[in-house]
Amino acid sequence: MTLAVSDPTKVVDGFREKSILVIGDLIVDRYVNSQGRKLSREAPVPVADFISEELVLGGASNLTNNLVALGAKVKVLGVVGKDEAGRWLVEELQRRGVDTSNVIVNDRPTSLKTRFILNHRQYLRIDKEYRSDVEPHVTKQFLGSLKQLVKSADGVVFSDYDKGVITPELISNVVEEWQHRNRGIYGK
Repeated sequence: MTLAVSDPTKVVDGFREKSILVIGDLIVDRYVNSQGRKLSREAPVPVADFISEELVLGGASNLTNNLVALGAKVKVLGVVGKDEAGRWLVEELQRRGVDTSNVIVNDRPTSLKTRFILNHRQYLRIDKEYRSDVEPHVTKQFLGSLKQLVKSADGVVFSDYDKGVITPELISNVVEEWQHRNRGIYGK
């Protein structure tokens, strides 16, 4: 289905005060900026001086941030680890007014993508994450609050980066609950 949009401001304004449920993989994007100085004597690699480090909302948390910027009231359903990245992500979303009460803190690490930037170019990316489905008890926790979350939402968005939050069981339950409320489903 394609939507014809004659006035983009109407689309943007359409998000104001809408309640949106974002279900997905919460990710922290970390950027480490450096300036190259010389080649190492130990190996044929550059030696660089640290300039700065920046954390940015990624994955489903980036989508959440964008929806908030459009004026939506957003609730998030996802998983973070018992780690510094997870604490930062939840605090950052809360600071922006996002309801994080359905974010589960788990033993698996928060998905963290660290990009090393050397002389303004990405040189390396290291991912710290699990790419397997969350444990069945986590999905059951999600399902426990699902009916109320879907009932109060004007829209539901899946944001899947293959980190394991979005399982077939979760999708089928969300779709079933959404259809039960006689709402259309659009996918891309």
